[in-house]
Amino acid sequence: MVDTASPSGEGMRLLIYGDSLTAGYHSNGLRFSPWAPALRALLGVEAVDAVGHSGWTSSEMRAAMDEEAADVCGLKKPGMRLAMRTQGPFDAVVILAGTNDLASEGSPEQISGSIQLLHAAARAEGARTVAMAIPESLAARHVPALAATRAVANERLAAWARSQGESVLWVDTGALLPYSEPSAEGGHLWEPDGLHLSQAGYAALAERLAPKLAPWLLLAPARESAGALPPPSAPPSP
Repeated sequence: MVDTASPSGEGMRLLIYGDSLTAGYHSNGLRFSPWAPALRALLGVEAVDAVGHSGWTSSEMRAAMDEEAADVCGLKKPGMRLAMRTQGPFDAVVILAGTNDLASEGSPEQISGSIQLLHAAARAEGARTVAMAIPESLAARHVPALAATRAVANERLAAWARSQGESVLWVDTGALLPYSEPSAEGGHLWEPDGLHLSQAGYAALAERLAPKLAPWLLLAPARESAGALPPPSAPPSP
């Protein structure tokens, strides 16, 4: 358990929402190692649920917030708002999205704006949110156009998150778990495809994220009502 956790966090419930990196996709989709259980154990909270739509962009996540739909692996899962209403209530929603957006030719403004709208929807349901930066990857390291899009989208998302006070926590995913070539130190944390984490990588993500979340989770009482949260500022139209 993370040292900064305390008994006051034991009744908290979290939802991790996103794409294949949330689902724990590895071994070319033949296996999944969700990191939600590890995060729950590290934080000592009541529950950490996870919904990851493999292959989806943030725009696709927005479009299916209220329905159950199949991802690119053929797995049917609830949209974010549906999950919050049927599996919740949740005190906080961790949103890890944007990786698939980089290949969709969307602008940084569209990508960050779309992710912000996911946060706005989660907060309208009464949860605080964690804004995870679009992670690094082999392509985002070596393809200039993708690297530039990721950098600007993350800059915009970070600026927005920091403007929201304690209602939104910004986490620089790339600093937390930087991409490593297979032959380099830390390379075992990434799959050969250069995009997904390995089973060890997902475990490392939970271990490194928990100390960031623990003190922030204890800033507010568990399960605030939607009306108790400050209204989210309107994000730009994606």
